[in-house]
Amino acid sequence: MNKKTFSILGKNKKPDLNNYDLEKFDSKEIGLILLNNPVVLTKYWIKFQQEWVNNIYAQFKDHETYIILMYLISKTWQNSSNLFKFYSIDEYYSQNEINLPDISLSEISTNLQIPKETIRRKLIELEKKKIITRNGQKIILAKLALSLQKPTTSIKTLSIFFEKLSILLSAQDWFGPSISREEIELYFNKYYTVCWYHFFKMQIPF
Repeated sequence: MNKKTFSILGKNKKPDLNNYDLEKFDSKEIGLILLNNPVVLTKYWIKFQQEWVNNIYAQFKDHETYIILMYLISKTWQNSSNLFKFYSIDEYYSQNEINLPDISLSEISTNLQIPKETIRRKLIELEKKKIITRNGQKIILAKLALSLQKPTTSIKTLSIFFEKLSILLSAQDWFGPSISREEIELYFNKYYTVCWYHFFKMQIPF
């Protein structure tokens, strides 16, 4: 790791998020930088997680129901990602409904580590609230499912965390200039389904 004193580099150079060389990114090195700067980790990451959990509870008064809805939505992003498709946040949430691929209670239960009967009960509740409709193993996400899950506030808060992280990383020769929260937010919004699919892969187990 580059041990030089922290400084913000390249202030006059505007970074391009599409041109970063991912091979230079070492997750262990990034983890060490975060551990050596606990204020960023505690102040911004924990704040994001607290807001995220509070928003979930405000919607459903139940975390498991929201986690199940997250999983269902992420399945649509997984299929798109496998086909090298992505949608912006506006494109994705302009849809009236989304058909999911066939999905069983056992699959949801195994991946979320929630009992099958709990999954069944929560899906019935979501159906009663007209958030989803079901036909056998077919699940359709209604417009309400999308509006309840649209992470406008979460994207803003997460962008702040990544801005602070990028300022720390800009002291490393391999990173380049820091990135503003506005640019990060624009990137998340433009490549929403790809970015948020990978976020959910981290967040659901977490």
